[in-house]
Amino acid sequence: MNRRRTYLLGGAVLTAGLILAVAAGHSGASTHAVTLRASGGAPLDVTYIVGDRNSQDTSAASPWQAAYQVTGSAYTVSMTVQNGGGASVSCSITEDGHVVASNTSYGAYAVVQCTA
Repeated sequence: MNRRRTYLLGGAVLTAGLILAVAAGHSGASTHAVTLRASGGAPLDVTYIVGDRNSQDTSAASPWQAAYQVTGSAYTVSMTVQNGGGASVSCSITEDGHVVASNTSYGAYAVVQCTA
């Protein structure tokens, strides 16, 4: 097997492994309750992805929250939050009542990211 085919095969195996890892990161139930939360110095700029939904909420009041129902076991949940000059900013993602990601960053206009 030449090197190009080896790289292609290795990339396909790696991609399949990443897909399985993402799917394994979420419980197997068919419908999931996902809640995103953010807090910090208001106003907050929140950008987030839940499944196939991508949205942004600028100049949001703190604390901020959004809740979704997601179907399936392989889906993306990610958020990025920037505070409006407060001392810190925090984010968290909850799936079916369990915190699956949380993070805090400190400083004026700090940025924080959570991904599950």
